[in-house]
Amino acid sequence: YALGILAYELMLRKKPYKGTGRKEIKEALKTKQVELKRSDLPEGWTIEAADFINKCVQRKPFVRLGSNGPSEVKNHIWFKGFDWQKLYEKKTKSPLLLDLTKENYETVIDFFLDDTTAREKSTRELLTTGVGQSQFEGYNYNFYAPPIE
Repeated sequence: YALGILAYELMLRKKPYKGTGRKEIKEALKTKQVELKRSDLPEGWTIEAADFINKCVQRKPFVRLGSNGPSEVKNHIWFKGFDWQKLYEKKTKSPLLLDLTKENYETVIDFFLDDTTAREKSTRELLTTGVGQSQFEGYNYNFYAPPIE
């Protein structure tokens, strides 16, 4: 479900559930079934992507994509031709190449936050100035996960 919501937000750049507070959003989660239509698709997105999202955001867990295991997600048509083994072996190249000469990857932030609200602007300032970066000094994350079947 969370993967579907994340994909929805990345595709449409907005949240699927509206509300002025947590209570309203929670109520919308309980009552509204999110569904992307062909007319909702931004330029460059495929109907297969919308199908993936629609199947991931099903409110009933037993009909949701992935309810029968991760291979159900991996075998969705949107991922046709994707080399999962290469990803597992960390040999897949990222489609988003970062300019490491810019402070804290400004290009990525510019890419995602071209239409900013006041809250996003303050977040952007924190991310691009390095003020909050000292908190992560010396931090190392090394994760090993067993293969997904």
